[in-house]
This record gives sequence, structure tokens and C-alpha cells, in this order.
Amino acid sequence: DEGWAAFFELMITRTQLGPRMADSIFRAFYLRWTESPDSFTEGPIMIPSGDLKETPYEINSYAKPALAYAALEDLLGDSLFRSCLHDYIAAWHGKHPGPWDFFYSFNRTCRRNLDWFWNNWFFSRYRPGVRLQKFHWARGSCRVVLKNTGGLAVPLDLRFGFRDGTALVVHENPGIWKRGRRFRIREAMVQRPDAVTFDPGIFLPQSLPKAKQP
Repeated sequence: DEGWAAFFELMITRTQLGPRMADSIFRAFYLRWTESPDSFTEGPIMIPSGDLKETPYEINSYAKPALAYAALEDLLGDSLFRSCLHDYIAAWHGKHPGPWDFFYSFNRTCRRNLDWFWNNWFFSRYRPGVRLQKFHWARGSCRVVLKNTGGLAVPLDLRFGFRDGTALVVHENPGIWKRGRRFRIREAMVQRPDAVTFDPGIFLPQSLPKAKQP
């Protein structure tokens, strides 16, 4: 319940104040694990809340499930995510659903097996962490290798910056981590990028330094 409250608060604030301000507020209020990263991995979301205290309890009750729902919305897209959520609410209105009812309801409505996502976000001790390993430009395309050092399936925006001041931004949803912790992308472009970086939004404690000179 608290995770949904934090998630909907983020969505409403994005509408009212814009994504950048809303994400900044969310990060400052909920993501206290940025100051103590180890506390993020003390237990999966599915650990009983009565077994947690103080910061780990706050993280598991608010931050982690809210981030999981945000990642799920990014994975499914706004329209399908809303359909799944509305179907779940309609099916369980006035009843007492458990976590697995929520998981199976979304699987059924979106007609996809999201078990890998539920395991990744709700049952693991994974943490946020992505590193840009390398990139190489040749023959009109740029090849980028990303490594998920933390394990959590998070979305991100890859930004290819060019010397003329222009940039190409490519969004990657959490599905890129479904089959492993390393993701390779090949993006066609007519000019060689001067730098490649990525923006993890609210999903990582901080943006990592950009890579230069491919």
C-alpha cells in the first residue's frame, strides 16, 4: 500500500511540477538509500515488514516498491500498465488480494509472463547499479555495452553526444536485462559520437561519468 502511495504521488507531482522537479522531490524524500547503499540490499521487498526497522523498513515499504511500479510502467508502457492496474482493481475490489494475485493479474491482462520481473524486483536482494563498459563507432554505427552491476532491472536513456552540439537519446526499458546482466546495443548514426553517457533517472543513486573518445 505504501509503495503505491509513493508511486502515485510521483505520478501526480510529475503532472503538476514536471518530471525533473518531481523526480528530484521523490529522490530527496524517499531514496535515502543513496546515503547508505548497503541498506538497500538487506532484504527483498517480500520480507515481512515486522522483521525490519528504521531505514531498511522505510526502503522496503516505500522506495523499493514505488521504484518497482515505475519500472513496471516503463516496461509495459503507460496504456497497457493502466489497463493491467484497472483490471486488477476491478477483479479484487472489496476482497483481500495477496502479492501473487497482483502478479498473476498483471500477467493475465498483459498476456506476458512477467515472472522474471517479479523475481527480480520483489524476491531478490539486488540493488540499483549500471556501468557503461565500452562503446565503439565504426562503419556508420555505434556499439555500446552496458553491465548491470547491481542486478535490478532498471530503465535508462542512452545519450550520444556529437561535437556539433547535437545529441541522440535512445530509451531502453527494463526488458533489456531479462536475459542477463550485460546488454549490447548497436545504433546506426551518420557521424561519430564525441561522448556516450546515460541517464538512469530516479533508479540509480547518481549518474555515472560519461565515456569519451570511442
